[in-house]
Amino acid sequence: AMLDGAPRSATATVIEDAIVYSLSRRALDALARSDPSLATKLLVNLGRHLSARLRQTTDTLRELVDSRG
Repeated sequence: AMLDGAPRSATATVIEDAIVYSLSRRALDALARSDPSLATKLLVNLGRHLSARLRQTTDTLRELVDSRG
């Protein structure tokens, strides 16, 4: 949602007290202006995380298809 402006695709539920942080697009833009290096690191790490999740999803889908054929 922060990157593309679409509604969030998930919710979070905790089973015990927790501190949860969020980062809005406006805050990310402000971070990019005030500390470009940190914003770059954040976006690179986010990209790595999303890439890993996409690979995991692809592997799961491939396994499902292979198990049916």
